Amino acid sequence: MATLAAVPKDAFSISGETKFYTATGDSGKPLHRHFCPDCGSRLYTHAMVMPDVYLVTAGSMDDASWLEPAMHIYLDSAQPWAQIPSDAVTFNKMPG
Repeated sequence: MATLAAVPKDAFSISGETKFYTATGDSGKPLHRHFCPDCGSRLYTHAMVMPDVYLVTAGSMDDASWLEPAMHIYLDSAQPWAQIPSDAVTFNKMPG
């Protein structure tokens, strides 16, 4: 489970170097998952299906207090204890 913010690539900045590993997304296109090379914390994902956007992990932000989830995805693998608001926009998998 992760809270992510979609940030335009042009508006994104990070200090320091990252390392990344590549996985394959539901689209079949690569996902580059960036992490801190010192502690291993997940920082952001660059999905090639959306090349102009970075998906920034909320926990890596200096201040994520402004962030409010707009949708919940992958509900088919949600833990039974996860509380999803009844009026939330939801998807069982990644929306197409």
